[in-house]
Amino acid sequence: MAVKPELVEKIRAAILSTSPVSIMGALSAMAERHPMCALLNEINVPTLIICGKEDVLTPPVRSKFLQKNIVNSKLGLIDKAGHLANLEQPEQFNQHVNDFISDLKL
Repeated sequence: MAVKPELVEKIRAAILSTSPVSIMGALSAMAERHPMCALLNEINVPTLIICGKEDVLTPPVRSKFLQKNIVNSKLGLIDKAGHLANLEQPEQFNQHVNDFISDLKL
């Protein structure tokens, strides 16, 4: 993943400006969430899953699992991106979203 100092600083500033109460709430919500994998096959709407190829928090193998278990889903993998693929490679991210929307039969 290419290091983008401006992006790193922007994210660092956002994190540091977040209140401790908000951070604790987010961490609690993640820790207390219930596993939903058994319900993936019940999703019946077109679904786009986007993942940075270098994401270590939720690696591509997890996104591939989602794609395999959600009917009518598409997986977009983004080169040279980690967990914040939409910020790291916005052009690739937007292309995946645009292609997905264009392919929908509305």
